[in-house]
Amino acid sequence: IKGKGKYTGTKEVTFKIVPQKTTLKSKKSAGGKLTLTWDKALGAGRYQIYYSENGGKYKKLTTLSSSKTSFTTSKLDFEKNDYKFKIRTGKTVDGKTYYSSFSEAITVK
Repeated sequence: IKGKGKYTGTKEVTFKIVPQKTTLKSKKSAGGKLTLTWDKALGAGRYQIYYSENGGKYKKLTTLSSSKTSFTTSKLDFEKNDYKFKIRTGKTVDGKTYYSSFSEAITVK
């Protein structure tokens, strides 16, 4: 910013631009398989899906490339447990990775 007339000085402002957030959707199919889907997010380089089992702490389930908009798993026991899932987007710029905020959690029983 440059002052006009007698006004001089400088101001440096730093900010980060994070990738766009996305919304997670689910569809449980026969045989205990779960398919999670989401809309492609502008500026995302990857997607990270986290899950919580029976209200416990969230753990990372998987990281997927930006070309993916769905993920299917059969590794979770839906007969015995309730699960919550959330997703965030990420992008690496100059060796540093930036993440969006998490989506709203969805519950799958």
